[in-house]
Amino acid sequence: MEIRYRTTDSFGNVVQKGQATTSGGQVKLQQPRGIMNCMFKSPSGQAAIGSKTPLNDGQWHVVRCVRTPTDVTMYVDGALRNRIQKPTGTINNTKPWTVGGKLDCDAASTGAEDCDYFPGDVDYVRLTKG
Repeated sequence: MEIRYRTTDSFGNVVQKGQATTSGGQVKLQQPRGIMNCMFKSPSGQAAIGSKTPLNDGQWHVVRCVRTPTDVTMYVDGALRNRIQKPTGTINNTKPWTVGGKLDCDAASTGAEDCDYFPGDVDYVRLTKG
């Protein structure tokens, strides 16, 4: 998956499919402390990597996360940033992709902090199946 975004905030769920307890697994891009993380989780394995440095500088960044059967690789602005060799298994859930927060999140009843809204700009999200 690939995203072009910018923000000055230090948290938020940017893109995700499923949540932590979703049957069939989860895919998530989030940015705790301004550091973009890619996470792929299946019933049989999980791999997560981060950009190593904060990207919440207000500049446009392109982050691409590539998952193979044996590893996950992250590119930031075209440069290799991080890689982890860890199998993630098959991710197959029925949840839709969401951009900018959690699905079915009612801020009035749960509080906005529980929704993990992403306060930034997203130019595009590209999902590809390899």
